[in-house]
Amino acid sequence: MLSSHNPLAKYQWQNRLVLVFAPSSDTELYQAQTKAIEAMGDGWAERELVLFSIFPQSGNAAKAQLKPSEIQYLRDRYEVSEQDFVVLLIGKDGGEKLRLKDKTLSQAQLFPLIDGMPMRKAEMRARKN
Repeated sequence: MLSSHNPLAKYQWQNRLVLVFAPSSDTELYQAQTKAIEAMGDGWAERELVLFSIFPQSGNAAKAQLKPSEIQYLRDRYEVSEQDFVVLLIGKDGGEKLRLKDKTLSQAQLFPLIDGMPMRKAEMRARKN
């Protein structure tokens, strides 16, 4: 059963999610991750990705603010402390597909990983037809 505090529930089967947990938006790793994502351009949207930025006191996703209870839910669910920089890839099925700690996620890591997933392969086949 999904918790009412789970902000990811509405995205399941619709989007892949990148959750970026950081101590603050000023963190060097967070700034580097934001730039890397911006550089991914159309490939990001094509893979139906949604970014969640999660800080100790605030968070946002798809231009929506996360409530404190939602931030706490995500920290507890994925076992990420307020001091950690962690990037997670969550598949459309809601499962954790990749976890990086104290490292940024690059396009070279992300796109081939997603493109190798069965659901993504089916999406690509459907687009060709």
